[in-house]
Order: sequence, then C-alpha cells, then structure tokens
Amino acid sequence: MAVSLLTASCTIGFANKSGKQDFDEIVKKLISKGQYKEAADLMNKAVIKNPDDIETQINIAWIYAFNKHYKEALGITDKIIKNNPEYQELYYLRGFVFQKTENYQLAIKNYKKAIVLNPRDIKSCNALAEVYQIKERYNNSIYYYKLASSLQPENYVYYLDLANIYFKKGDFKRSLAEAQIAYNHAPQAEKEKVLEILENIKLSAILGQNK
Repeated sequence: MAVSLLTASCTIGFANKSGKQDFDEIVKKLISKGQYKEAADLMNKAVIKNPDDIETQINIAWIYAFNKHYKEALGITDKIIKNNPEYQELYYLRGFVFQKTENYQLAIKNYKKAIVLNPRDIKSCNALAEVYQIKERYNNSIYYYKLASSLQPENYVYYLDLANIYFKKGDFKRSLAEAQIAYNHAPQAEKEKVLEILENIKLSAILGQNK
C-alpha cells in the first residue's frame, strides 16, 4: 500500500498548514482505495488531538453514513450539535441518514432546518423534494424542486423531476412545459434521452385527451 497509517499518523499533529494538507491527501487516498475504516480510524486520531476540528468529525460521520453505519453517524452529529446547534451541514447529513433509514418525518425536519440556516442550500432543497415525492406529497415536492431550479436554473435534472411529478398528477400541459425546459438546458449528450421523455409525455397527453 502506497500510504501507511504510520506515515499518516506523523501528520496528525498538524504542526503547520502543510501538515494538514498532507493529512487530508492521505485520507482522500485511503477513501479512494475503499479503505473507509482506515480513513475513519485515522480521522478519529486527529479528532483526539484536535477536538475542536468539527470538519473532520463531520467527515467521519459521512464515512459512517455512506457505509450504512447510521447509528454511529448520528451519534457524532448529536455530540457536535450540543455545542454547535447552528452548524448547517449537520442537518443535511442527519436528513440524509433519516432518509436512508426511511424515517421520512425526521428527514424532512432536518432538511428544513438546513434550509433555514442556509436558504441557498440546493442539496437540501433537492433532497427534501425527493422525500416529499416518495411520500406522494406532490405539491410540497414541486415547491422544493422549483426552489432548487431557481438556485441552479441551468440544471436540467430539476425540470425533469418537475415534469415527472406533473405527469403523475395527470397535468400533461405542465409536464410538457417542464420537459421542454429540461431539453433546452440539457447538455448535448443528454438531449436524445430528454427528447424521448418529451415525446412520451406528448403521446400520453394525446391518449389522455382521447379517453
């Protein structure tokens, strides 16, 4: 292995900015190799020496969350929130965990808190829209997809999501309108796929009118 924990441990003290950068690079390499436990163990050692390093603690929680160790991830966020209740990313992380464990009400609560702390948090807007769509609360889902699209209007995926929801609601006119916007914003490599969706909506609209 090109990177050893012994080599990494030498940088944990972060005597200077370069030491912190070296440490971050080592952690990234471990993660890229799929050595999540080693990365988390290394970051935990860093936290022991630097207990105020919230960023590293959150990164550890993300590693746990991505590897489905949800209890451990939430445990870390619980500890941080006690002293840092306004740390916005914590609520997005918690929302992610609750969404993955299908605790949708708590997911909604945490995503909303993240948006309150940062109204331009596109990730939480999108995630909240996804949860509402799962719960078939389509009007709420539409609201947050529209909010996400207003923050990142060039992202064609939000318009496709809106087209899909309007389609489920049987509102083919609005579904077509959103799909057309998606087509206009889609990168060239994705236009054919979006065009197929657009044509399918048109066909469904025609069939619906003929019933």
